[in-house]
Amino acid sequence: MTTGTLLEVLIEIAGISKSEFAMDTFMTPSGLSLILSGKRLPGLKDKEDFCLQAASVLAGHIYEPNCFPKLQGPFPVIYDFHSRHELESFLQLALEYVIDRDLALANDQD
Repeated sequence: MTTGTLLEVLIEIAGISKSEFAMDTFMTPSGLSLILSGKRLPGLKDKEDFCLQAASVLAGHIYEPNCFPKLQGPFPVIYDFHSRHELESFLQLALEYVIDRDLALANDQD
């Protein structure tokens, strides 16, 4: 799954519009569109801030007790998150991983 695909799925699970997500993460809708389409990825220096902000916004909309079934599409999650912070940390690491993988693929690296 690419960064854009994962983000699109998570935004849908969160039940928010792409423009709302863009505003909440301090992005322009066109900047988000470039990420979703795979034409652009957050730069290495911006990656951590982007992932932290995106995870915070998404966790705020997704978290509730027993929310893990919502995430079984993009993740083989068998663990229920006991706090919003746990979900936020999980989403941050997942986003960082997929961005790192996409950057490595774009630069022909392992």
